Amino acid sequence: MHNPHQILFCAGDAALLAGLTRFVAAALDEGNLFDVLCDQARRAAAEAYLKNTTLSISEVTYLLGYSEPTAFHRACRRWFGGITAQVFREQHSQPNSS
Repeated sequence: MHNPHQILFCAGDAALLAGLTRFVAAALDEGNLFDVLCDQARRAAAEAYLKNTTLSISEVTYLLGYSEPTAFHRACRRWFGGITAQVFREQHSQPNSS
C-alpha cells in the first residue's frame, strides 16, 4: 500500500506540472518564450564576443546567426541602450593576452 503523504505529494506535483505545462505551452504558442530566450542568449554571446577584440564585428554578426549586419546593429542598440556594437566594444574590450 502507498504512503498517503507520498500520494498527496505526487498529486501536488502533478497539479504544479500541469499548470507549468499550460504556461509554457501558451508562451510557446505566442512565440514569446522562445523569442525571449533566443534574444537573451544572443545578447550574452554578443557581449562576450564583442569584449574579445580578436573577432571582427562582421564575424560576431555571423556567429550570432544574423544574415544582415543591419539586424545585428539594431539588436545591439536595443540591448546596449542605444549604442552601437563598435562603441560597446570600445567601452568594454579586454586587452589581448598575446
